[in-house]
Amino acid sequence: MYRHFSFGSYIRNRLRLWSGNDALLKCCRVLSGNENLHEDDASMMILEALRERLKQTSSLGLSETETGTIC
Repeated sequence: MYRHFSFGSYIRNRLRLWSGNDALLKCCRVLSGNENLHEDDASMMILEALRERLKQTSSLGLSETETGTIC
């Protein structure tokens, strides 16, 4: 997955990973196995989890033949 800087920064700032959302940052650190996980890396984990969830739900209702290879 291409790690888009702007979207990652948006996630980091909007979800207050820099300050104020210690529970979410701690969860990302536990899941990654890295107790020193940087806030930017946590935002990438969130984006990757979102991508996987979207692939699983395929909420657009389009078949793969209509859309081509997804992501």
